Amino acid sequence: MISQTITESAGITVLKPIDNNISLTGSSQTIGATVVAASQGPVGKPVTVTADNWQSIFGKPLPMSAGTKAEGLRHLKDALTECAACQVVRVVGTGAQFPSLAFPVKPEAPAAKDYKVTIQSTPIVESDTIKILLSSSALDFTVSATEADGWTVDINSQLYNLHHFQHGATPVLWIAKDDSLNLEAMTSGTKLVIHGKVQQTPPDVLTASHPYGTDMAVAQDYWLVVWPVDGHPSDHRRVEITALDDVDQRFTLAFYEDHYG
Repeated sequence: MISQTITESAGITVLKPIDNNISLTGSSQTIGATVVAASQGPVGKPVTVTADNWQSIFGKPLPMSAGTKAEGLRHLKDALTECAACQVVRVVGTGAQFPSLAFPVKPEAPAAKDYKVTIQSTPIVESDTIKILLSSSALDFTVSATEADGWTVDINSQLYNLHHFQHGATPVLWIAKDDSLNLEAMTSGTKLVIHGKVQQTPPDVLTASHPYGTDMAVAQDYWLVVWPVDGHPSDHRRVEITALDDVDQRFTLAFYEDHYG
């Protein structure tokens, strides 16, 4: 929070509230000071600007649809036609926040493991598969038919290809129908071993919002955080990642804004 008192001391003039009809006058020795609502720039910090650089620091004037918020930059522009420079503080509303995107780390390729399970009841033939109900187990993953390539089930020291596996209160696995399999020998309590690699799903891209002044950091399991702090609330912003290059491990990340008003 900024708290300053300006008095009518020598060389300082404090203007009364002004409207869009005000005409400012000054000289090459005159320094102005103001607060503005702007689409970019440091928040809560005095910045010295001139007629040549104010727009590159604080952005284009806000659209007239922003109402009185648009007046600050307009006054600044007018003042800099008369003043050598201006001290400007960008302000934001109470509770104003800026967005961030965090990109997750790709999990390393998992190692194959053996998962021991127990049959609950005699298997059931279902079309071209054999359905096997399992006793409650600690397995907390599911293997779809598209993920089952390379998975096997060891039944009485004989390997069979896993069709798919469903985790739940009563886990169920399916294997391809095989006439050599003696279903009658597979009774309650028979031990099986599922062999394969559980594919790890990376975390989603994390979206969040933060109060201005927040120190950003990269969270565990994420490798990059970007935060487009600036931008008028009426603008629609988007992020695009293109030109992916797996060989050199490079990509292009770009921000875009669609301006309204």
